[in-house]
Amino acid sequence: MATPPIAVQLQHIRPAWRDRLHPASFNGIQFHVDTGELTGGRRTVPHEFPKRNIPYTEDLGRRAKRFSVAGYIIGRTANQDYTLQRDALIAELDRDPDPNDPQRPGVLILPLMLPIFVNVDTYTVIETRERGGMCVIEMTFLETGDPLGKITRQIDTIGQVQSGAAQAADSIVRTLDGALQGNTPVAPPLTIGV
Repeated sequence: MATPPIAVQLQHIRPAWRDRLHPASFNGIQFHVDTGELTGGRRTVPHEFPKRNIPYTEDLGRRAKRFSVAGYIIGRTANQDYTLQRDALIAELDRDPDPNDPQRPGVLILPLMLPIFVNVDTYTVIETRERGGMCVIEMTFLETGDPLGKITRQIDTIGQVQSGAAQAADSIVRTLDGALQGNTPVAPPLTIGV
C-alpha cells in the first residue's frame, strides 16, 4: 500500500491551539479578532553621570500591561444588522464607572488568553464603503491592577518610637514634678532578692 502524499497527511493535522480558541468579548459583548497585541516590560530610569562611561539603570518595577486589539463586527447574514452589536460594544466601552465601585474593571476575553481585568484606554471605530456590513474597532486596554487605596499602609516605626519616647518623657517629668511638690508619691526603690 502506497503512503499518501504529504499534503494529504497535513490536512488531517489539527493544531492544538485551535482547540483552545474561544470567542472574544468585552463585558459580555462579543466581537471577532483580527489581531491582538500585548505590550509590557519594566519601568526603568537610566542615570548617566559626567566623566563616567558606565551608566546606572534603576528598575522601578513592572510596567502596566497594555492590550491592543483590532476587532471587527460583521453581519453573518443579509438580514442581520451589525450596527446593533457595534452600538452595544461602543456603549460598553464608554460606560462610566459604577459610583459605588469606581475601580470596577471591565472583563476582556481574547481568543487565546484567560479573562483579564482591564480599563478602557482608547478605541476607534472604522467603517468603509468597500467593507459594507461590517466595522473594524481598534481598542486599547490597560490592566486594572490595584488602586492606591488598597495598597497596604506602611507603618512608620521610627515615628512611633519617637512619639512613644516623647510621651514617656512627659509622663516622667509630670510624675517627678508632682513628687517634688508633694502631690504624687514616688514609688519605693526596687529590692531584688531580699
